[in-house]
Amino acid sequence: MSGFRGPLYYTVSGNQADINGGGIMNDLGAELTLSNSVIADSPLGGDCNNIGTLNLQGTNLIEDSGCGAPLSGDPKLARLLDNGGPTPTHALHSGSLALNAADKSFCAVIDQRGVKRPLTTKAQCDLGAFERMESIIIPNDAITIWQFFHQQVANGAITGTGNKVTAEQRLDAFNNEFMVAVHYNYRHKTGAACAQLAGMLKHIDPDNTPDANDLATGGAGKALVELLVALRADWQCQ
Repeated sequence: MSGFRGPLYYTVSGNQADINGGGIMNDLGAELTLSNSVIADSPLGGDCNNIGTLNLQGTNLIEDSGCGAPLSGDPKLARLLDNGGPTPTHALHSGSLALNAADKSFCAVIDQRGVKRPLTTKAQCDLGAFERMESIIIPNDAITIWQFFHQQVANGAITGTGNKVTAEQRLDAFNNEFMVAVHYNYRHKTGAACAQLAGMLKHIDPDNTPDANDLATGGAGKALVELLVALRADWQCQ
């Protein structure tokens, strides 16, 4: 990176910054500020290389401890998937060093998906672009779908799809999408909530012929589609 000023609250994973590799490269004469960020899984050249001016704010996790970051180690990032919101993100697995590790003084108001952080006043923010939603308030009109999804996953009637990404991670991403939709609706962002549900419908295979876009398939796929369509009607989606 060069010529960038201002704080970053990012997750950088598997990145190659230049021909020499490295997760990020802050070039000579450049100034970079990292705040509560995660840099990990760089294919070669180290996670952080700096020959410019680097400002570390809050708590930054750099897996190989490069650039003098206070926190190092495996952040347990999931693959890049649609976890809700406008862009794909790396979800944080349970037990990640990034969970509740951010300095509140430099905590962004929302994560990359538009999820409020921290979710409760007593909690700390998570590091990086993704705020893990351990528990949220699910209204009565949505709890039936949440329970149905998890029941059908448990009995094998709904499974994850794909070869490059594990089935479990795809199911987690689908669950994250639903929780984001509920979160949007709870915050009276009806348009965003409805758009999120519409996106989820595109990620379900209802007839056991999944394609690369699908996250969930199985014998209960059609019933799950019907429940989501009914919820869109309840939320008065257009």
